[in-house]
Amino acid sequence: MDAERQPLTNVMETEQLNNISDVASLEEGRDSSDAPQLAWQKRSVAIAFAFAVVVVVGLAVVWRSSPLSSSSALNDSAKKYAVAQITKSQPSWQMTSTERDLCSSANDNCFHTQCCKTAGHKCYLTGDVVAKCMEYCTIGKDSADCTQLQNSQTLQFESPDTKQHPAETMFCFSVYTNNTGTPKKSFELDLLTQQRAKTVSIFACDASAVYSDLSISLGDGVSTIKVDDTDGDFHFAHRKTEDGTLGPWVNTGLFKQVWKAIGASATYKSTIGQ
Repeated sequence: MDAERQPLTNVMETEQLNNISDVASLEEGRDSSDAPQLAWQKRSVAIAFAFAVVVVVGLAVVWRSSPLSSSSALNDSAKKYAVAQITKSQPSWQMTSTERDLCSSANDNCFHTQCCKTAGHKCYLTGDVVAKCMEYCTIGKDSADCTQLQNSQTLQFESPDTKQHPAETMFCFSVYTNNTGTPKKSFELDLLTQQRAKTVSIFACDASAVYSDLSISLGDGVSTIKVDDTDGDFHFAHRKTEDGTLGPWVNTGLFKQVWKAIGASATYKSTIGQ
């Protein structure tokens, strides 16, 4: 009996609620037939409000994912700003007599080692006895004046007048092999071309040259310097491979001619004392 009475009670309560709604409508001077219309208007307002919330949330998501406001864009801007703060007193290279493994990491205090494990990083003074390895140093942010510490080897050269002079410039070179002796694709030329375009690697030195068994453009009027196989030993033997296939040519003969060409051009020599 209780189970049969429960649904009836629910129906009666629902009808009572409807009657109360009708009474409220009559007391306000409205006919009960207007109630569905008022309910629809309320639902319309609720739907419109919900839609507005969705739009605002969508705009917020778009704004947060926009490249202009992303953290990566901010990091790029900060990096560009740091690069702009670099002066000529911060060279893009350094020479050190310390083994790389004995140098400091980015999280270490490099005050005593004065060299960095990460290529391209330099040791900058950030406190009285504290220094940090960084790729760039922004004056006033990373350090007061971005003083670079270098536990570097002092290089000197002897000029024709037998006097010793400090070696303050650097000549860098690379060798590109066109005929590698193997069908495997080589990316040497692509790499050198991009490095020259960005003035990095050997092209960041005071003077540079690329020697090769072929004269080929590196872009903007710069080409490789061709060396000849005068001794006939550029292609005398292939390197051994584990799978038994032909490896690249043994390049001893090519590098011998490159060293001779470097000596003949004397680009690395200074004119001091001459």
